[in-house]
Amino acid sequence: MQEHFPLATTIPSGNGIPFMNFIRQELMPLIEDDYGADPADRTLMGHSNGANFALYTLFHQPQLFQRCVAASFDALLNDEEKFAEKNDTLPVRLHMIWEGLTEEALAGPRALVDQLASRHYAGLHLTHQTVHSTHCAMVPLAYQSGLVEVFS
Repeated sequence: MQEHFPLATTIPSGNGIPFMNFIRQELMPLIEDDYGADPADRTLMGHSNGANFALYTLFHQPQLFQRCVAASFDALLNDEEKFAEKNDTLPVRLHMIWEGLTEEALAGPRALVDQLASRHYAGLHLTHQTVHSTHCAMVPLAYQSGLVEVFS
């Protein structure tokens, strides 16, 4: 990516906890106060690192969002395992979608779906989908199908 879009410094990723705290403590109250959004009916969507953040949030602060769409994500099996040690409920409508151009690309997402399904979390409505697309081209389809799934 650097050869096409050179940057003077590397942009770090991560810091999910401070970002989650910003969303919970500052952004959500602002949206709910200024726009009358329902705090009991929130949706979080993300693609790629945004999907990783959405799943991270789901396993660390499951009460924040009632619907979640994760498109093209890392498996986060360890986060789910730690969550499962202390929880048997996960009250969320979760749609996970990923690109499946190779069998190798399917392994991680399938493992997380299987792991979630095996837990039989109370309240979890899990749907998933594989699309034959590239990482970036899948975004419009992923969000459209994800919204249909979590709101139907």
